[in-house]
Amino acid sequence: MLRSLKNLMLIALSTFVLAACGGGTDLSRFIAQPHEPHGQVITSVDLPANYLYAVKINKVDGQEFPSRRGAVWLKPGRHEIGTVSDGSVNRSFVPGLAGDRSFPPTEPLVLDVEAGKIYYVGLKADSGRREDWKLVVWKTEDQS
Repeated sequence: MLRSLKNLMLIALSTFVLAACGGGTDLSRFIAQPHEPHGQVITSVDLPANYLYAVKINKVDGQEFPSRRGAVWLKPGRHEIGTVSDGSVNRSFVPGLAGDRSFPPTEPLVLDVEAGKIYYVGLKADSGRREDWKLVVWKTEDQS
């Protein structure tokens, strides 16, 4: 009885994980596991004094990706990263901006990921014209 309950729990957990990751979509093409070489992309840092805002990754290499804010481990190589706003753009810091805190879709960021590197990615919103906002890598450092 206890064994079948454990098996049922494992099946439920597996189903939840697959649903959260896009219903069985193979993210292993670009997402690295802890034991694999990887670069880390961090998207959760706001620096409003520098017009840099956090974003959520929602696409990698054209593949829908469960939106997440924070960090993603990508396999080494060239990757195209798409993002959405996390709602953090503070209008009071952006020159000439009026309206809501959302931002229009930006061009994806093409990033050449190297193993052992950390890339800080954010939205550069330094213009009152939202169409001028873009994704940037504003800092790169070695993993320790």
